[in-house]
Formats: sequence, C-alpha cells, structure tokens
Amino acid sequence: MKTIIQTEKSFLKTVEFTDIDLIKNVVEEISDKLIHNPKIIVYGHECHQRRSVGFFSETSIGYFYSGQLAKSMPLLPSTKKLLESINSLFGAEFNGILVNKYMDGNDTIGAHSDDEKNLDTIGVVAISWGAIRKFRIRDKVTRKIVKDILTEPGNIIHMGGDFQKEFTHEIPVEKKVKGCRYSFTFRRHLI
Repeated sequence: MKTIIQTEKSFLKTVEFTDIDLIKNVVEEISDKLIHNPKIIVYGHECHQRRSVGFFSETSIGYFYSGQLAKSMPLLPSTKKLLESINSLFGAEFNGILVNKYMDGNDTIGAHSDDEKNLDTIGVVAISWGAIRKFRIRDKVTRKIVKDILTEPGNIIHMGGDFQKEFTHEIPVEKKVKGCRYSFTFRRHLI
C-alpha cells in the first residue's frame, strides 16, 4: 500500500485491485439495478444527484445520506464475491457496497465526508473502475484542496482513522471526460 496522506489521526492509502474479470462481472450484474439521478436534500432543498446510485447489502437496511435512504438490494453473486475479496484483502468485515456510476465528466459528487451515524469506525474503501477521474481531497476546516488523485481502473483508496473528520472528498466536474466511471465503496453499517 502506498500512503498518500498521513496525519496523527488519519490516513489515505492506495493499492491496486487486480481481479479485473471480477470487476467486469460486477458491472454487468448491477448495471440495470442502479437508480438514475435519485433525489436528495441539500441545504433544505430537494434536487437530483448527478450520478446513478445503488446500495447492496445482506445485513444493512440501507444507506442514509442527504436526507434520503437508499434501500439495500441483495448482494448478487459477483458483488458478494467482490465484498468477500475486499474483506480478505483488508482483514475487514464490510457488509455493504455503495455503487456510484458517473456517465461522463458532467456527473459529479460534491465535497462530503462519509460520516453517517450508523457507520463503523473501520474506515471506507473504494475501488474505481472505468474512466480516469480526479478524486479531490479538501481540508475540512479550511476547504482548501489538499490533493487531487487521478483514479485509474482498479485503484483502491482506503480512508482510515479519523479521515472523515479531518477531510472531505469529491469527484469534481471534468467536462473533457467522456467515459463512464464506477465507484464501488465498501463500508460496515451497524444497522
């Protein structure tokens, strides 16, 4: 693993996921299960997300964020195998996979932290697949950009410790990007 950011209380590390066939199978399995541009609440106003989303878990009721609940869908054979593979790689007990699909560089997610109340302290692991996109890290207090990481297919990012308390992350708009990108985010939900 390569350390990209390290503080006294948190870290961001990267490593490569090499089972490309498994990722391709997951994309094929879930592509028609995602919710296109679901509604969320931002600063008290309802709007549509600029991406497609799906949450897969056998044990969690769903993923609650921005005033909405993305209800869990059952793990499919390849998503279950991917979850087991990531748990083995990290010695973790992740029980859910949040999938974000960005059709092109216009699809985005703003600066945020994965700090929902029912999330375990193990941290968050994400695999990027498809088009290369910026994964932008900002200081949570100053909001200044700390690092832009170009996520290539198979890149794994592990945000651990108090990373979600110290930093935000985002996928900014990149109008020149024409390809599709998937993000598979692994987390352990307590409910």
